Amino acid sequence: MLYIKTIDIPDNQIILGCHSMPDQDIFFNLIKETFEKEFTIQETNVGADRWQVRMTWQHAHWVLNFDEYSDSLWIEAADPQSAQKFPLLIEKLANYFPATY
Repeated sequence: MLYIKTIDIPDNQIILGCHSMPDQDIFFNLIKETFEKEFTIQETNVGADRWQVRMTWQHAHWVLNFDEYSDSLWIEAADPQSAQKFPLLIEKLANYFPATY
């Protein structure tokens, strides 16, 4: 299960956590299915140990990043204009994932 681990307002990042990280393929499919409901996935980049999903929501651009070595998963604004909608993204993600911060 995913949860909101940290919200870093100055850097416009939401760090997500998972109780046990599955392998990259399963995890990628879980994230994709979760975000495709209301977010438009623009591009997916999958590497050996890191991947990114670029998506839009509320006319703003977001990047979902996953690093396998550090088991890090975070969402950030792709540009300064999108960062202005960061409070809306926090509110939206709170509906998907419970918070632990």
